[in-house]
Amino acid sequence: MNLCDRRAKPDFSTGVGRRQAFEKDGHPHPEEPLLNDEDERGCWEKTGMVTVQQDGQDIGLWYRIYHLPEGEEPTCMIVGYHGYSDHSDFLMHNHARVLRHTNRATVILFDQPSSGKSDGLWWYIPSWEAHLQATEQFIDKVSSSSQSPSGMCCTA
Repeated sequence: MNLCDRRAKPDFSTGVGRRQAFEKDGHPHPEEPLLNDEDERGCWEKTGMVTVQQDGQDIGLWYRIYHLPEGEEPTCMIVGYHGYSDHSDFLMHNHARVLRHTNRATVILFDQPSSGKSDGLWWYIPSWEAHLQATEQFIDKVSSSSQSPSGMCCTA
């Protein structure tokens, strides 16, 4: 799909529309100059959706987990937050790869409610308290199912 074609403009107002516009691995990533192929050998990534509650409604949050090679124990888990009206699948993609390599960490990036591939009216935050509660639920759900040494988790 050509995103510049006004006749075929996707509906960015919903998470479903944004996920269709940028299907799995459909968003381009800039080259990462700090890593080489050897640094990435055996590393793998997993994407998915987690359902959380926001203002009494179920919303899906899209995420990507950056794992170390099988058999390597991570030193910590890092959860990255993108800025307002942004998403986690462009520049943060390379930040996560570098953090994984330099810290030997499991790194989790997610699109916050109403951003990127997550559900919600694009860029709309009903309240900061509800927004933070939804992100806290996300961290609780994803970090409990991921490899985290002794429950060590930090946010970036």
